[in-house]
Amino acid sequence: MQIPLRLICTGDLQRYFFKRYNLKESTKKKYKFKFVHTFGFLLTLAILLGFFGFILRIIDKIWTGHGLDYYFTGHGIQMNYIGALIILTIIPLVLFFAWIIKIIMTKKEDWEIENYKQSRLLDKKIKK
Repeated sequence: MQIPLRLICTGDLQRYFFKRYNLKESTKKKYKFKFVHTFGFLLTLAILLGFFGFILRIIDKIWTGHGLDYYFTGHGIQMNYIGALIILTIIPLVLFFAWIIKIIMTKKEDWEIENYKQSRLLDKKIKK
């Protein structure tokens, strides 16, 4: 199945598929089990609290002078608290830079689509 390029450039792709496959525009679902959302929220909250508790334990160990003491992880890897803190600070930095790159690439892509639209309009004017 070939999708017309004009639909991709103009953003009408969703409407095209809704028409082609006779889908309803309203995609809202009524959830019968709201406790699943509540349970998911509470589980996420518990995981975040455990993660912050682990970070506070690492900071406490470093603060008391035991930062270079070794411990074994669940996978049997020998690690120290300073190394764990470094790894835990690198992860958000990498995610932040990936987010910045995504924003830059999206803006560049939008700019290229806009230039493509303008070149297509010029081609149509020349052919007329």
